[in-house]
Amino acid sequence: MYSEWASLQQRIEEGAENRSVLDCFPDSVGRDVAVSVVRELAASLSPASVSSHESGPLFPGLETEKQILWTMEVICYGLSLPLSEHEALKHCVSVYCEWLTVLTIPHQTLPSPLFRDPNMYAQKICQHLANLFQVKEQEDSFPKKFHANLSRRIKNLRGDYDISKQVVLCHRVLRTVQTVASSSTLVTRQTWEVLLKFMLTINSNLLSPPLEPGSLAEHLCERLLQVLFEIWLLACARCFPPPTLWRTMREMCAGWRHHIHTVVQWNRVCKVLTARLLGSLYGPSFPQLKVDANDDKIVPAEMDPDMLAQSWFRFLHVLTNPVDLCHPSIIGQTPKFVSYAITRESTIDPIQHPCLKTLPQIFLTAMSGISVMVDAFLGVTSDYPLPSTMEAGEGPRNRVSSMSGASSDTPPQNRKLMKSQAMSPSQPGGNMSSLPPISSYMDSPPAEGPKRSDCNSILHLFGAWLFEAALTGCKIIRRSSSNTPEMPAPKPVPQAQLTKPGSSNHQFIGTVPAPAKYLEDKSVDPQTYEAGRAEACGSLCRIFTRKQCNEEIKAVYLARYYLTISEGLRIEEPLSGLVLSSILFNAQDLFRIDLKGVQVLVPVVLQALELVLTEKEIVFRSIVSQQQLKRAGIHLLISLVCLPHHFKNLKIQGLVKSVSSDEDHRPIPTGVTFLSLKPRLVGLMLDALKCETDPYNLQMLLGSLYLCILDSALCEEYNKEKEAKQKKKMMMSTEIKDEETIPETLGRSSSPDSPIIMQRHYSTWLLLVECCHLVCEKLTSDWRMEYSVSLTALELLAGLARVKIHIEDPLELKKIVKSISYLIEHQCSWPSMYHSRDLHSVIVAAYHCLTVWLMEHSDLLMDRECLHCVLEVVELGISGSKSQHPQAPVPEMKHSKQSKPASMRVREAAEGVLANILNHVGTFPSPCGPASIVSLLDEETLLSHVDYTRSSQAKFRYFVLENTTLVAILEEHLGEAEVMSPTAVLLIRGPGGRTVWSIQHRHQALKDETGDCELHYPSHPEPMEDVGNRYEIKARNFPPFVDLAPKTKSDKSIPKLKDIATPTISSDHDIISALIEEQMEYEEFTREKATEEIENAGYPNRHMEAKPPRPKEEFSPARLLLSQLGCLNLDDLMEDPSSPLPPALISLDSTSHVFPADLRILDSISSRTFDTVHVFYMKSGQRSANDILSNVNHRNLVHSQFLEFLHSLGWPVTIGHHPGWTGNMMTSWKVDQDNSPDVGELKSPDHGGCLYNGRRQVLYHADALSEVAIVVPNLPDLKGTSSGSSKQGSSLSGESSESSFGLPLPPPLASEKLKGQKEDSPRKSTTSDHRKSSTKAGPFTIPDMKVIVVWVENFDDCKHFPLCELLPETSTGTEEFLAASLSSMPRPSESGIMIIFIHALHSGLYRLAVQSSLNLAIPLVDGMVVSRRTLGAVVRQTAVNVCNRRRLESDTYSPPHVRRRLKIQDLVHKYRQKMDVPQFLASLFSDES
Repeated sequence: MYSEWASLQQRIEEGAENRSVLDCFPDSVGRDVAVSVVRELAASLSPASVSSHESGPLFPGLETEKQILWTMEVICYGLSLPLSEHEALKHCVSVYCEWLTVLTIPHQTLPSPLFRDPNMYAQKICQHLANLFQVKEQEDSFPKKFHANLSRRIKNLRGDYDISKQVVLCHRVLRTVQTVASSSTLVTRQTWEVLLKFMLTINSNLLSPPLEPGSLAEHLCERLLQVLFEIWLLACARCFPPPTLWRTMREMCAGWRHHIHTVVQWNRVCKVLTARLLGSLYGPSFPQLKVDANDDKIVPAEMDPDMLAQSWFRFLHVLTNPVDLCHPSIIGQTPKFVSYAITRESTIDPIQHPCLKTLPQIFLTAMSGISVMVDAFLGVTSDYPLPSTMEAGEGPRNRVSSMSGASSDTPPQNRKLMKSQAMSPSQPGGNMSSLPPISSYMDSPPAEGPKRSDCNSILHLFGAWLFEAALTGCKIIRRSSSNTPEMPAPKPVPQAQLTKPGSSNHQFIGTVPAPAKYLEDKSVDPQTYEAGRAEACGSLCRIFTRKQCNEEIKAVYLARYYLTISEGLRIEEPLSGLVLSSILFNAQDLFRIDLKGVQVLVPVVLQALELVLTEKEIVFRSIVSQQQLKRAGIHLLISLVCLPHHFKNLKIQGLVKSVSSDEDHRPIPTGVTFLSLKPRLVGLMLDALKCETDPYNLQMLLGSLYLCILDSALCEEYNKEKEAKQKKKMMMSTEIKDEETIPETLGRSSSPDSPIIMQRHYSTWLLLVECCHLVCEKLTSDWRMEYSVSLTALELLAGLARVKIHIEDPLELKKIVKSISYLIEHQCSWPSMYHSRDLHSVIVAAYHCLTVWLMEHSDLLMDRECLHCVLEVVELGISGSKSQHPQAPVPEMKHSKQSKPASMRVREAAEGVLANILNHVGTFPSPCGPASIVSLLDEETLLSHVDYTRSSQAKFRYFVLENTTLVAILEEHLGEAEVMSPTAVLLIRGPGGRTVWSIQHRHQALKDETGDCELHYPSHPEPMEDVGNRYEIKARNFPPFVDLAPKTKSDKSIPKLKDIATPTISSDHDIISALIEEQMEYEEFTREKATEEIENAGYPNRHMEAKPPRPKEEFSPARLLLSQLGCLNLDDLMEDPSSPLPPALISLDSTSHVFPADLRILDSISSRTFDTVHVFYMKSGQRSANDILSNVNHRNLVHSQFLEFLHSLGWPVTIGHHPGWTGNMMTSWKVDQDNSPDVGELKSPDHGGCLYNGRRQVLYHADALSEVAIVVPNLPDLKGTSSGSSKQGSSLSGESSESSFGLPLPPPLASEKLKGQKEDSPRKSTTSDHRKSSTKAGPFTIPDMKVIVVWVENFDDCKHFPLCELLPETSTGTEEFLAASLSSMPRPSESGIMIIFIHALHSGLYRLAVQSSLNLAIPLVDGMVVSRRTLGAVVRQTAVNVCNRRRLESDTYSPPHVRRRLKIQDLVHKYRQKMDVPQFLASLFSDES
């Protein structure tokens, strides 16, 4: 930099300007003269003299320039006197300090020549004051008879006392000089140069020689350097130093680097200058570097930007190469060190001087200062701790500050606390790619992000130093020998040696066991430079991982960086724990950014992760805590999960070819494939899951496991389809050419790395079973009190149940279901004192997980043992205990058990499992499709199919069973065919949804009938004229022998009436006798008349032929049905006065004009959970909400894979024809056939996703338990917007104001009020059964959870997503219900927001960033890298899981079946018909209900 300029170092070190004329005389003469003269001068400076000469000069004899110069020669000699003449030295310092005030605020008592040319005298004074800063020898005044040791000890004690006096005088001079430099306005350029030379001289005199304990240099080092740098900064602002002085300073500072304060003060000045420079370059919006307020003042405010840049760059290089600090051979070869070694009696090698033992600490301090500057240019604003290193004897994670305090010899009144003199190492906490919290998006619209330096520019400045420091002590050429073997990839294990899934030993196939004892950690030795090397590696990692999306780093830098990482992560002997931990901690984003060729580092990174994650305790030294280091390793791991199946058989080339230890240096092949690393990745995840204890780390591992299994399952499915197509193609081919090609193809696919071989040894099925068993085991042991981990683990199990995979052993699924059931039983068995809301949340989540497994694998319920286990745990949740106890041989009946569930939430969850088992297991999807699990038929639809020619009064009759099920019975059959049997149509609305049944009373099963099913009655034969003889026979009631039997006393036990007659009985008897006689007379008359008619008619009589009666055509099907169901017994019809519950069977009054509206409200309560995902597309550099909304209007404006991603989230559905959730409360769960959209609106091949904006279409996905609507908001075009919006508005208004019965319909759920509050107290006895309404106080509210997915072209734009502006586009209609039910509408940020950012990498993978106001929900983890095949599935599943978490944490949320049950109870309360039993039975026979 200054090669063309001469250095002044030799001239300054000679010190010709600070010699006096008295040096030509003997020492005694010069001493006597100097002592006498300065004594008189000091006497004139006494307070008494000053007060007596207030109006006159203090030095009346010094009136001419000649006198002043002579006096200064004397004082110059006096400053060189030994320490024994301390008073003379003190007087000299006092006089010169007083004379220097001529440049600031001079006293009028000073000699007059000083006023005429103050700069000339000030220059001479500065030159003379350099004599004070010489190491002064002490005179030996002890007699020879004194003992040598005693005299030496006394000399040392007196020397320390004299040095302390000299230190005080030096501090006074430094303060005076600094005051003159900062306050004077008279200083000329020449004076500035002399002043800077003076500072360089005194620093060189004291700091250039090796540091000795207790020396003057040790006492003054910090203060000397502080004053030097601060005065130099003043000179840069007021009179910029010439290049000769800059070169001189640079060369001389290189000789002071063995003092730690040299680097500390350099760090301090560079930090302050960097802070000022960043503000000048990038403006106030750029993240500011935190600087201490006192340090900020050392840079003059008047320094212009050009001077600032020049000063910063020159100060940056003032220490030449800081990496020289790790080379004692360079630091110890200065002339002063060599001279010191020669002049000493015990001559030693200069590089062996004890002061050089502090070089590792100095090297760390220098690297820490560079790291702070690097972070400042990167915009990292974290306040890092002071630089530190490991001291011998400390624990692996103890850090000791390298900064020593101010010297204890500094006078207290002059000591200054230097809190920020040291630069701090850059150790960011957490993930480097972490985004601002959700609250920052809500405060205000994001401003334009500040620009920062490119990574190439930062590397131009600091790269040479950092690369050299990071590779210090490394041997780049690797040799293959027995001492340092390369760790090979594990070989495939034969199938016979595989661990049996589900066993207690959950060692996965191919897991690489961690070594029992780690290799030696060379960073333990405090004399090594590994701490500084670790700091340099960390800085490099931060530079490369903070690369912006639109910048490219030069290949030469990438190559050196990859080499640095590969050397730093070496685990061969000796191991550098500090370097390894620094790289892992700072390179968390290594595989998440588009660095060219970064995949070559996968093997070395994986090898390092196996060392970190597979042990509970890390034994090597680390720069961060064990928890932080493992979290960083897991972040790297989750970015590697999808690489094996993405790159498959692509080989990974080594950076440096390993060579043999022979003389020929033959290269050794080291290339491995990505697919061969899958066993190590899987084994690493499972081993890490076993030994990890941090909850957040465990949740990240669980998410990565789900992603790994899902990706493997999808890849296996693709490979099977591909293999089937190939086989089919080969079978169809008959040509000879194809026959010759087949063996070649098969030979290639049978390689060890082929997908078929990998599937055979490491199949997804084995991984899934191993993972499930391990997680279930941990849930009941280590994680039983970690509620967040338990919830995440249950989400993993539920997600694995949905993975489509070939089931090799159904018994394993049975074990998993039993494990989940055992988990529920185990959690419910805790004593009541340990029950809490978190525990109940885990139980509720476990019931949900159990439901998912039963829904996805319905064959499990075909197993008797599995069904019994599931029903037992359901009974446990509902009643609080099991009926069948292992100790009790006789089961306890349900009616005798006391209902004591763990909580109402647990009970509701168990009821949900039972409802799904009875209604949906094995029946999903329903005939209506996955969009609806309930029947789409309602009263209006059913009545439209009734033949009104037979019955003009067809209507439904409404009954409520058990206070939970609403049954609507239509006593007519559907269709035109006439049915003679009793027929009824049932529309059942229960907690599980709405179903329709057509029931017919039959005497014969349908399968036994042949032909027509109408009734046939046999007729009598035709009468014949000739019927033979006719006999008159008198009929008897008893045979004749009965009259002949003798009577016994018992026959006479009943007295005759006349024997017991009384007047009252006689009168009654007479009346009855008269009635009997009248009746006998009438019957006799009728008999005679009939006999006469028969006799006159003759026999036989064709008109009196016996014919069978016609079948009855009028029935009461409702009565028959309820009777056969056993609902018409008196116990069910009578109301218990002591119970608040209604009878088991009641009738509703359906004549009310608002009854249809309430039915519509009940039908609008979905039987499943419903969630909405809003998707946005953000182009690079966009900040406006309108621009973002307009991107999806055309496919040319979005990424080529954006539409593919949308369709992987769900399938398109048309609003108005879709019976499920549409993303808006006003258009969901209703089918409007009249509102048919235009065909052109439904088919727009050029759209970029705007077709699914929620106006006409949305994307939809559903299973038996949940449904998700995916909406892509857009900014509609001006063409046709008004007409389309008005048409939609009219349809919505019509739907919300009128029901299907033509009656006014209130907004859905607006009138739904819950009475009472559910209790969530553990083990509280409840005497009421499931028919009793809940006791939750306050209205029902839907947890408002916003899930937003943003596809970003530039990942750096994530921080500037305009959430506040786009939040109104995410309205689903639930906000109005929240506003109606709550007194104050919560802010969306308080309710819950989750943002998922998706960025497509050049490698074909996708980087995801997750920001959520709630706890972590898997499978997505912030920073995860996923494949193309799994992107849609993991995003959708994460959205569902986070919404489930939100519902689980809400105090006001109830499950769907509970909400429907409560609504039915509300209908009972409003429309119940108060009737006694006879009135109810009579109403069954009448047409009126």
